[in-house]
Formats: sequence, C-alpha cells, structure tokens
Amino acid sequence: MYKYGVLLSVLLFSSSSMAWNCSEERTISTELDIGAVADIRVQAGAGELSIKGSDQRGKIGLVAKLCASDESVLSEMDVETEIDNEYVSIETSMPKKWSGNTSMSIDLSLVVPKGSRLDVKDSSGDLEVKGVSELTLVDSSGDIKIKNIEGKVDLADSSGSIRMAGVGEAEVADSSGAIDVRDVVKDFTINVDSSGDIEVQGVGGDVLVKVDSSGSIDVKDVAGSFTVEKDGSGGIRYDNIEGEVDIPRRKR
Repeated sequence: MYKYGVLLSVLLFSSSSMAWNCSEERTISTELDIGAVADIRVQAGAGELSIKGSDQRGKIGLVAKLCASDESVLSEMDVETEIDNEYVSIETSMPKKWSGNTSMSIDLSLVVPKGSRLDVKDSSGDLEVKGVSELTLVDSSGDIKIKNIEGKVDLADSSGSIRMAGVGEAEVADSSGAIDVRDVVKDFTINVDSSGDIEVQGVGGDVLVKVDSSGSIDVKDVAGSFTVEKDGSGGIRYDNIEGEVDIPRRKR
C-alpha cells in the first residue's frame, strides 16, 4: 500500500466583497491522480458542494473557493486530501476557534470518475451530486439535488429540501423539508420523515414510508407496492400503483 497526504497550496488570492462580508477570498484549483481507486470520501463544512461524474478515469478535478471576513481567518482555511489504494479523502478545513462576527465558507466543486462510490458528510450549504455510481450522504442543512446515480442512494438529512431523479434505488431519513423523487429503478424507502411534503413518481419497485410525522404524501406510477406504516398529519394520495396499497386505515 502507498499512502500520502497533500495539503493543497494557494494558487490564487484576491480581495472581493460579498453580501455577508466575504472581504477576503482565494481559490484552489488542482487535479488529483487517483489511479483505479473508486471510493471517495468527502467531508465539507459551511459552503456549497458540487460533485459531478465524468468519463475521465483516474483523476479528480478540484476547485475550491475560500471566503472569509478576515485575512487571518482565511490563512487558516484549506482543503486537505489523502490518497491510498483503497480510498480518496477530501476534507475542507476551517479554524476551530473564531470570534462571533467572523464569516467564512468554502465552496467546493469536484469532478470525479462516473464509476465513483461516494461517502459524503456535509455541514451546511446547498449540495448537488450527479452522475456517479453510488452515494451515501449525511447532510445537516441546505437544499439537496441528486441526479443520475446508477446504484443506491443512502441519505440522512436534517433540514432543507431534497430533489432526487434517475437513481437505482434509494433510502432516506429526513427531519424537515420537502422530498421530491422521480424515476427510481428499484425500491424507494423513507425510514423517517418529520415534516415536509413527500412527492414520489415513477418507481420500478416498491415504495415504503415507515414513519411520517407531518406533511402530505403523493405517490404515482409505481410498479410494485405502496406502503405507509405510520403517518401523523397530512393527507395521502396515490395513483397508478400496480402492486398492493397498504396505508393507515384512517387515511383510506
């Protein structure tokens, strides 16, 4: 096994002004040679995150926009990577201590091989992932867009809307925010949803909602069964379900 760590250097520095007092800014742009490694772990803090699959093999394109309200804070921000023959790790790094009026974020954009299996942990900010093999995602806040994932999506989200389309199969746990899911090849499961409307259309397998606390459920065009095990407030509507429908009796 070979293993090395890379602390990405600053390639560009500039000063700018943003609405939330991003007075200091720099950009990191680099390409990582990853060989045949398919497992990629990403850990991102505050800021937007974009991950897109491409036909290019053995490389990851990385662009990060670092923004802070103070130059001393910016100097402590970076993106750290680690590569071995089992996985690639990419992590944004920010100061652990700062004053209460400090603003900072890192917008991270990755272009990865389309056969990549992603394990992503994201703190805050909007997130988009598309065109990869598999995705495991834990997200704290911000809107999520997921598209064209060949295999399974396993998603745990605290807050923010979820939009998903063109995935192999999916399993979701969500605290708050609307869920909109389209075109799932196999099964779609919601283990728990605390609040927010659920819309699901075009599922090749079964649709299962284990626990839904509040918000409406609207399910259409399902080749398998549709089941809601436990539901709080909000109506349940369904149409064109080829298999069995099993919902709480008071919602029928």
